[in-house]
Amino acid sequence: MAGIPFNVIENPFVLDLFKDLNPGYSPPSRTTLSNHLITEEYTRVSLAIDHDLEQSDNLTLTLDGWTTPKMESIYNYIVMTDT
Repeated sequence: MAGIPFNVIENPFVLDLFKDLNPGYSPPSRTTLSNHLITEEYTRVSLAIDHDLEQSDNLTLTLDGWTTPKMESIYNYIVMTDT
């Protein structure tokens, strides 16, 4: 979401920052971040969303759309629940 590439975790200044903050901490590699951890987080969030949708009695669907400077259409669907 912040537009920061995963390889920033391998930047020597970032590694030094982690060591200064917590010398015993070993940050994950960029491949661990971009593969395993992202997949794990996606699964966790998807299950939470499915649970919320199943528990809801009422749903509201909203739609937002816009066009990029390259004239590409982008649509965003949002489902709101009562939970």
